[in-house]
Amino acid sequence: MPIFYALLFVGRFWIFRAILEVPPMVWIGRLSYSLYLSHLAVLFFVGHLLPNASLAVQFSIDVPLFVGLAALSYYAVERPCQRLRKMFRRV
Repeated sequence: MPIFYALLFVGRFWIFRAILEVPPMVWIGRLSYSLYLSHLAVLFFVGHLLPNASLAVQFSIDVPLFVGLAALSYYAVERPCQRLRKMFRRV
């Protein structure tokens, strides 16, 4: 944890913070929980559907699938639930 803190908040490591603040990295950060939930399922199913395919072929199919599934989950489930939570807090 101290290393992570140093990379983000100590001035001489500004490049790491700048990389993490790039919009695509911020978007990946927002999707991180959905990516965590979806990646193993996609890896499992693609591995079973294409057992003889090379790892490069499987990887080139896996990554777009689990990023797409994570984005779908984030925008269709997580964001609406976050809005509901905010609405119920006001009550």
